[in-house]
Amino acid sequence: MNRILFVAHISIIFISCNNFNERIETADLVANQIERMIRTVESDALFTAEKAREYFLYPQKYREGLFPDARYEFYDNVMYHNPEDQGNGKFLYSGYYPVHEKEREKVKILEHVIPDLKWLINESAYSEYLVQSYLITYDTLFVFYPYADLISFIPPERNIQDRTGWKIMNAENNPDRISKWTPPYVDTTGKGFIVDLLYPIDNQDMMEAFLGIDITISTLKNKFFDNVSEKMMLIDKTTSQIMAISDDAVDFLGVENAEAFRYLEMIDNSEIARQVMPDNLVLEKTSSEQMAELWSLLNANKDFSLLIDGKEHRVYRRLIEGPDWFLVLFE
Repeated sequence: MNRILFVAHISIIFISCNNFNERIETADLVANQIERMIRTVESDALFTAEKAREYFLYPQKYREGLFPDARYEFYDNVMYHNPEDQGNGKFLYSGYYPVHEKEREKVKILEHVIPDLKWLINESAYSEYLVQSYLITYDTLFVFYPYADLISFIPPERNIQDRTGWKIMNAENNPDRISKWTPPYVDTTGKGFIVDLLYPIDNQDMMEAFLGIDITISTLKNKFFDNVSEKMMLIDKTTSQIMAISDDAVDFLGVENAEAFRYLEMIDNSEIARQVMPDNLVLEKTSSEQMAELWSLLNANKDFSLLIDGKEHRVYRRLIEGPDWFLVLFE
């Protein structure tokens, strides 16, 4: 009798292992899809940045611009921009460097980058994942596609070289001159929590500008997690923020305030500066002991167990390189 019970116990363990291994294959499939998206967007960013470099290397070829009917004007005698959406993106000089004839000529030259930014948003392989493409120059000229009301979000005389994006890309912090992904942050133009892919545009030893591509966190959830019947989540390694979580994982972990992920579409633009990820969705700040333990184990182990509701559950994690995101699967 004892032998029968022992064999039955071993059989249950074997079946459980097989089931979890099969689910790991599902998690790896999702991770592969995310990595494919990342590598493709990185390749498209490189292609676009190399085209844009041409406008800085040989500006005399592009001085006539691309949009003869485009209208630009000063705002408060400091900022220089196109006040209306004519389908050609948004241009805005902050006025940190005074805008004279040379700067106005630069606006016309960089009209040529709009078709490239438009291609990213409308035609590139993962265009449906991308919500904004842009280029920002060292003298704080913003070139955005599609059009965005930057006047409402960017103060006069802003210096881009003091901002995080420029510091991430400059030679001191990016000596290899490669693309980099930002941690999640609140977009200043009201798109909610996003991640950016940034790529430097150099003219010899000078960084002329950087290219940026925005992806909302809600897109990552919608594309990769909403139709998955597994207990999975995506966590940013740098900030410990939960970026996406499946419905099964919400129920399994008892994650409170999971609906906060939807605020990406409900964000109040007038309160952008106060928008932060709720503490229970940031593993370094959470009051949940099991989630805090998850974070400590994630950084030290590939496969481990976590005590949830008094029961040990195996956990599989895979690091997605580039943006450095953990894809996590629970047994």
